[in-house]
Amino acid sequence: KINEKVINYKMSQRNLPDLLGIPKVDGEHTAYFTPDDLPREGRDFHGDELCLLFLDEIGQPSSNTIQQSVMQLVNEGKVGSYTLPANVLLIAASNRSADTGSMSKMSPGASNRFAQHFLMESDPAGWLAWAEDSGIKEVVRTFYSMRPDYLVEFPNGDVPKANVAFGTYRTAAELSSVLDTYSKAGASGLNLPEGMSLVDLEQKAIYATVGQDIGADFCAFLHLTRSMEGLPTAEEIFNAPKTTVLPDDPSQMYAVAFSLAQRVSNEDQMQGMFDYLSRLDAGEVLEVAVQLAVKRDEDLKNTQAYVQKFVNDSQLRNQ
Repeated sequence: KINEKVINYKMSQRNLPDLLGIPKVDGEHTAYFTPDDLPREGRDFHGDELCLLFLDEIGQPSSNTIQQSVMQLVNEGKVGSYTLPANVLLIAASNRSADTGSMSKMSPGASNRFAQHFLMESDPAGWLAWAEDSGIKEVVRTFYSMRPDYLVEFPNGDVPKANVAFGTYRTAAELSSVLDTYSKAGASGLNLPEGMSLVDLEQKAIYATVGQDIGADFCAFLHLTRSMEGLPTAEEIFNAPKTTVLPDDPSQMYAVAFSLAQRVSNEDQMQGMFDYLSRLDAGEVLEVAVQLAVKRDEDLKNTQAYVQKFVNDSQLRNQ
């Protein structure tokens, strides 16, 4: 069985002694003090448990010397005075050699020592599930559920040299921290110099996190979402779709539609969304909500409300 503990070695942050150890005199020979965070039986695993040693960023080593020591560990199962226990599995990960960054191409011989190589694909749905479990703000999750392409802005690795901030899974999660920071600053009554607003500072921080293009779209969506304050919640609409108050402002109409599209999950709620948005004097708002909802959850296409709309609406029929 596999032990829950995974020992993560980020090669870009390691120096040679972190793997080889510190040399010492052992009689007439040179030995090494074994680094404490290498896997040890009795501490990191017991009996027949398997332990994982994860060599992350193996293509971005801090030096060629440490990469040579890594290859010794892979090839011989030992490095310095340390012998890799039989229960420890080695797993390595790296960006592609074609990606922008300080990549060092692994030699064919070293690459061939690994049993299998897998090219990992982007998984927006997996990130959104992780984000919900990890407390990432709902407005961030909703935005990226509508623009999953922004989670990996440059999938081919061709990041322009002028772009120091751009869209990745990491920067998407960081947006939640940015919003938390400025929310706390606003609640504390932070005094700002004349002519400077907290909203302007927040916008600059967002641009600095995900870049100008994604930042502009996110700020527009954030403004739209904040305009919903005082509007009925999705739960209120699902419970009373035919009597709940309607928004008057067009931007608020779309904000409510986005909210419903992100929360609808069953037959009754789908019918409630149709009943409520059909009362608006703006049919395109319902169309947008339906498209977003079924894109997020294709099972909603099997609801009676959608099927009836599908039969009567040529735009949905062509999707």
